[in-house]
Amino acid sequence: MIVKHALVGLAAAAFFSSAAMAQVTVGTPTPGVGNCYPFSCNDSGSSSGQSIDYYQIYSSTAFSGPTTFDTISFADAGFGGPGDLIGGAYDIIFSTTTAPLGSSFPIGPLSNTATFLNATLTASGSTAGLTLAGTPYLYNPLDGNLVMEVVVTNQDLVPNGSGNSYLAPDLSGSDATRAYQVTGSGAANDLVALVTTFSVSGVPEPGTWAFMLLGFFGIGFAMRRKAAEAVAIV
Repeated sequence: MIVKHALVGLAAAAFFSSAAMAQVTVGTPTPGVGNCYPFSCNDSGSSSGQSIDYYQIYSSTAFSGPTTFDTISFADAGFGGPGDLIGGAYDIIFSTTTAPLGSSFPIGPLSNTATFLNATLTASGSTAGLTLAGTPYLYNPLDGNLVMEVVVTNQDLVPNGSGNSYLAPDLSGSDATRAYQVTGSGAANDLVALVTTFSVSGVPEPGTWAFMLLGFFGIGFAMRRKAAEAVAIV
């Protein structure tokens, strides 16, 4: 029975270890700057066809272990016009790569590739940041750096500086970098990478975790007490 109690403790530890990795934010916002690619501006000169092919590499060291996520979030930079998303058809694909941060467009080689989101999204007037839900993706840092590719077509024609909004980037280059190609403008790469939060939808609040932890301890205590009573009877 003591072995069972130990197993309950191990299960609880494993459960909370997994929960701790349920939300990971990569990057720290650099004050006073913003990035409108690829979600809140279109510099291709057209609202028809592909406007941008955008890659962002996230360092494997930003993740403490295998992480499953089905939601990605980007914070508003705090300046610019209304709306952190302009309308268009968005394809978001996640992969892993052995390419280092700072690599040029296109990023490769890619492995473990899976489509996260394939949808036509309408423009948002909110400046509360951008949150997108998609198909769950399991990322293992041992496979290399994480890559997010965003391909946008038929995007609203909202050029940079024409009243669009901006999302918060990290300019350090230590956690993430970007490489992209705007249709009609060629390819580029730099350190203006979007700060990104990876999470699982429906993750319980901290108070709920506390009650669940108490439940684990309660189960363990009851099993241990039952074991002691059994020994006493014998």
